Amino acid sequence: MNKRYIDHFFASIKILDDFEKSDLKEIDLSDLVDKKSFREKLERIIDNKRDEKRVKDLIIELRVAREFLALENLSLIRFEENPDIVVTVANIEYGIEVKRFRYRDQDIEDERKLKECSSLKLEQYGDPAKAQDQVEKVILKAIKKYRKPYPLFVYVWSDSDHQVEDLEMEFAAKSVLKDRESLAGVFCKSIYHGGCPTKLIYKDKQLAEMISPYNAECSLRFPI
Repeated sequence: MNKRYIDHFFASIKILDDFEKSDLKEIDLSDLVDKKSFREKLERIIDNKRDEKRVKDLIIELRVAREFLALENLSLIRFEENPDIVVTVANIEYGIEVKRFRYRDQDIEDERKLKECSSLKLEQYGDPAKAQDQVEKVILKAIKKYRKPYPLFVYVWSDSDHQVEDLEMEFAAKSVLKDRESLAGVFCKSIYHGGCPTKLIYKDKQLAEMISPYNAECSLRFPI
């Protein structure tokens, strides 16, 4: 994609932070990304520019794709709608469906409580059981909608760190993976408080090693 179009995109979408712009530039410069589907994704974001929450959802899909550029034997990354991302590694395609939990009003309230509480008092926040149930339902819905023949991974991204934390995502992923043969694995990332390495919960170790970039961003792999 030429530089003029990516600059046009940045001029159209003014809510991007420096990290988001950097990730998009890296995708734009990569020869391993299908440029036609990338541009279509950018155009879709521009079409939704009046809906800031929806724009952020779509940007997260691009940021997730950028992580997979670190894969060994990567042949191609292209963007679709179901799944959101298709990654080709060693001539095998893998579907990545991205599900984002947005930052919520309750997160703001929880942050206020935590700031106001003393160091000698533990402040309760969130509802772990409810959060795990929500994540399980999101993963199951993604499985139900999936119709492609290649393995499916669900990538759960949480900006709602007080309400949907990495442990709830991990427990939900393990629960669903035990009973669903059609699901190959679940990536879990909690980003709000500075971010943490992406976790991959998986059933097949060889498959997990093929699809997870073992670097600073995805350095944790857990079998069910």
